[in-house]
Amino acid sequence: FKVQRSLLAKYHVTDASEFFSGEDFWQVPTDPTESDAQKSEGVLQPPYYLTLQTEGMSEPTFSLTSTYIPAGTSTREILTGFLSVDSDAGDQAGTVGSRYGTLRLLELPKNSNVPGPGQAQNNFNANATVSKELNLLQQGDTVVDRGNLLTLPIGGGLVYVQPVYVKSNGTTSYPLLKKVLVAFGDQVGFADTLDEALDQVFGGDSGAKAGHADKATTANNGSLGGDASGDSTSGDASGGDSTGSSGSDSGSSPSASASAGSSASPSTGSSTGTAQSDAALKQALDDANKALNDADQAMKNGDWSAYGDAQKKLKDALAKATEEESKLNEQQ
Repeated sequence: FKVQRSLLAKYHVTDASEFFSGEDFWQVPTDPTESDAQKSEGVLQPPYYLTLQTEGMSEPTFSLTSTYIPAGTSTREILTGFLSVDSDAGDQAGTVGSRYGTLRLLELPKNSNVPGPGQAQNNFNANATVSKELNLLQQGDTVVDRGNLLTLPIGGGLVYVQPVYVKSNGTTSYPLLKKVLVAFGDQVGFADTLDEALDQVFGGDSGAKAGHADKATTANNGSLGGDASGDSTSGDASGGDSTGSSGSDSGSSPSASASAGSSASPSTGSSTGTAQSDAALKQALDDANKALNDADQAMKNGDWSAYGDAQKKLKDALAKATEEESKLNEQQ
């Protein structure tokens, strides 16, 4: 797919004179979630797996996606194209799905000024409310991690979604989903859940039911978009969630998280209880790590049944880890 998107950056131009001038060539944007050093090296935004429905499709389909911006040394951060390929291999053993491998290109009008991924990230960073709250989240021993910046075709337009994770500097820490950023045009939403952020952007009830409104529900970076490298953690690739699977090419994005809110039984003052909770937490994290590895292997093998089983085990392990960490915090 990376080879195909690279070729299509030029060969979407069908007029010979325009092709010769190169004025309408596109390029894949650099990954806006990478560090400044990696951006200077030209690390491209990876393709992301998403379950989505574009124009001409009767239902959402598991797809691999990428975006384009205008080519050139003086990069203009406006979106020119959205490319997806049907990646659902079918549900019958030995029979490839009829739409598997079908490329779909959404080409934006030349006079449109839809922000590209880099500009969308800049809009997030420049928003006063977002900056203030992220600074508050990053106080003390906590670290804020941005997830993958996803481009989603919704309602005849394109929406950007990015999860925000928080983790401590402890040896047993893991990222927790705390906020979700959403952008549509120049409108920015920043809330605890995707539903609430969409409501902010669209001025009320967006009508979206993303399935992330329950803060006690385990969430992972995979459930908010994933790359095609196959070496990062993936979310549920088979479900009806419109927000897809796993991490980024560099592996820098957090792979999984559990939201806060799990109940815990206090055992203050008991060294035995502390030791038990500590052992249970380590076991839960070991189980989560094994589930991550199993999910990666299942994705490489194309075994989506095993992949779904691994994701269920990951969800359970993270919920258990959250519970045990809460117990430890109360005991301390």
